[in-house]
Amino acid sequence: MNKYANIKINSRGKLSEVPYDYVFSISDFPLAIMPQLQRESPGWHHHDEFYEIVLVVSGKGTHICEKKKYPLQPQEILVIEPGMHHSYDTEAFSYYNVLVNFERLQLPLFDLKSTVGFQNLFVLAPQSHNAPNGKPLRHILPAEDYTQALQLIKKIYELQKTQQPGFQIGMVRFFIEFLQVICQATEKTPRDSFNSALKSQVISALAVNLAKHCHKHWTVEKMCKECGMSRSMLFGEFKKYYNVSPVLFLNNQRLRKVCVLLEKTDKDLEYIAGECGFANGSYLATVFKRTYNTTPLKYRRQQQNQQQLK
Repeated sequence: MNKYANIKINSRGKLSEVPYDYVFSISDFPLAIMPQLQRESPGWHHHDEFYEIVLVVSGKGTHICEKKKYPLQPQEILVIEPGMHHSYDTEAFSYYNVLVNFERLQLPLFDLKSTVGFQNLFVLAPQSHNAPNGKPLRHILPAEDYTQALQLIKKIYELQKTQQPGFQIGMVRFFIEFLQVICQATEKTPRDSFNSALKSQVISALAVNLAKHCHKHWTVEKMCKECGMSRSMLFGEFKKYYNVSPVLFLNNQRLRKVCVLLEKTDKDLEYIAGECGFANGSYLATVFKRTYNTTPLKYRRQQQNQQQLK
């Protein structure tokens, strides 16, 4: 699956796409460690099918990622998600790359993905690099967490080099432990690092999706995942911008669509319920009456009568 390619990205010139089979030389095992010790910058590059988790060890370097540029620090950990473009402006510094395709590895993350640390590191930080305004969300590991994370990376790398029987399960075991360490450590990142401009963009994007796709099945968990926020943070931020909870906002969008279909079509309630995200016509009628103090059919007759009088 060699995907070596060169493409032009604005004024950056040639941008290398890192080939999948170069990174994951072990067939059908998408987890790898690539030490970059006292190495010069690899230049602008991106990768479309895997995450790059970078742990900075020593030296000085500047990270250039999408719209942001900033000096890196030892003990800093950052995540480059698939499709992001980045490089380093430096002579030489040391870091470890942990490369993983979560989907193909079929790693059971269970509730780890819903933790504040995972959302900070794998969702909010990449979003902050793509935002046109504000500073990137960054994570400097405390000394104890950094030491533990580095030891785990070295254990994974040693197994990768020796490839003794059972090495893959060993690599996965230490990688899961590594994820736990860095996610717990990044829960401590001050939330005010996630600036208000970026929050506004994320919340606005969710509102657009809720309005555009109100007929789909939305859970609070799905909304949280889309924004990379906890439930309390999501509800607080959403209400700040729209004066209602995201659940009530979604319900209002559905009812607005119901009103349009009642006015403009002769479709029955079961059809309209399906088009607007309600379980069935009976439930739609209950919600509609509770909201507008009238039944859907009475509302339709009233609107049609008004149209005839015009």
